[in-house]
Amino acid sequence: MPTTRPGFIWSGTEWVAIGQEAVVNPFYYQATAPTGAATGAIWIESDVDVPSIDSSQFLRWRKTMTGGETSLSGNDDSSLSLAYTPGYEQLYINGVLQVRGQDYTATTGTTVTGLTALVANDVVEIFSAVARTVADVYTQTQSDARFVNQSNNGMFLVKPTSVTGGTLGANGAITVGSAVTSVVVNGAFSAAYDNYEILWSGGVMASSSGDSQLQLRLGSSTSGYTTFLRYTNGSAMSVASQSTTQFMWVGGGSTGSGLMQVKLYAPFLPVHTRMDSNTYNSWNNVYLGSSNGVHTDSSSYTGFSVLVSGTGSMTGGTIRIYGYNNGA
Repeated sequence: MPTTRPGFIWSGTEWVAIGQEAVVNPFYYQATAPTGAATGAIWIESDVDVPSIDSSQFLRWRKTMTGGETSLSGNDDSSLSLAYTPGYEQLYINGVLQVRGQDYTATTGTTVTGLTALVANDVVEIFSAVARTVADVYTQTQSDARFVNQSNNGMFLVKPTSVTGGTLGANGAITVGSAVTSVVVNGAFSAAYDNYEILWSGGVMASSSGDSQLQLRLGSSTSGYTTFLRYTNGSAMSVASQSTTQFMWVGGGSTGSGLMQVKLYAPFLPVHTRMDSNTYNSWNNVYLGSSNGVHTDSSSYTGFSVLVSGTGSMTGGTIRIYGYNNGA
């Protein structure tokens, strides 16, 4: 420890100014400005966060004055436009740091005011980290909507706009109601995806021996469906259903372990919509089938209805809709 320092005396623990208020604590970390702090003390405000600067540049704005200026803006001597983050800039005149709020006012990010009239050939420098907008990036909301619900095989969970005959969850899952004869799903298809997959798990897809059916919706579509059906119930069969009012699947049974996978190709596009599906319901534990078909109406559809033939009904189970990633 040095034994001498001009203008100060060593107290045994710290340097104390001679003839001035003692620098009892040269560093302050607290929410409010310290009282009685001596010149040279440092205060760090404890309850204020540094503003988020997602992509920043540290800029140095330097300009030689012509005289009489009380405000600063525009380009400096190197044609760099004045920009700063208010509250985090440093302004120097001829190398001397000025006091924010006393020697100048800086609130806009592009203009400094309140200066004492400058003299010709004064050199003003302003240093600051400046936030810059980054092009072609997603916000957090956009990223969540696009990626958070992405599955491992490149599909995205779709949240419909509304559902009747069931309850729409926050993440898009549909819980089928009790003893309903239809589940109407609106806002399921859009220009975001060309092809879709619908999965139903659990619940009773069709009570008694009624069959499950699917109908495309733009309001509704009740013609032009052709379904080719294969199912097993002790033996294999093949059935063709042409020019009907909906796609048809094998279904039925009264116990709760239904499983259904439906792929729809181009339901939103104004072309023929093709369907492939696999279905299982636990009636006799062997009632399962696969089907494919085409809808020959070239309208653009935004939703679908799940129906039950005859006097059957649906209870419980969860329906989820996925859009296939187009590679965008």
